[in-house]
Amino acid sequence: MLGESLLIAPKLSRLNESQWSEGSSSYLVRTYFPSSSSWYFWYDSSLVKRHDSGFTDRAVKLEEQGIYIRAGTILPIKTQGQGLSILTSLKDPIKLSIYLDPVTQSASGSLYIDDGETFAYRTMGQRALFNFTYCNNTLYSVLLNRPARNSTFIDGFFIGQIELYGTNSSF
Repeated sequence: MLGESLLIAPKLSRLNESQWSEGSSSYLVRTYFPSSSSWYFWYDSSLVKRHDSGFTDRAVKLEEQGIYIRAGTILPIKTQGQGLSILTSLKDPIKLSIYLDPVTQSASGSLYIDDGETFAYRTMGQRALFNFTYCNNTLYSVLLNRPARNSTFIDGFFIGQIELYGTNSSF
């Protein structure tokens, strides 16, 4: 587990073409999923079908990993524009990937941002923490701490894309 919302399972067994139709570059990822929550596969955002034993086998490609996101999670992802380093992409937009709980059709998550370069988050209060909640087909955001008055790091910060997975509704 990486935090509360990401589950990373290693690739331990390579498969051959006779075992899976995806070709010889597939690996078997055997993962235990607790019955208390549902999970999405990162690469295709499909809901994982959990077996009674709790274990699920999945073939993954060479360029993929066994990465799963807990249902009910809003995952902020820093998109990368033309910048080749983190410093040149600090002002690039954030993408919110919303993985709905299949029962409640809701999700939540947080986003922490600062200038990405200095310790001003500690010494001058130049940081921001947002909480996001999705429920009743509406996305809500709350700024939990207001950055210091002279903060400029938040200028230009924006959500550039929102992806919604697992919805039972049509828009």
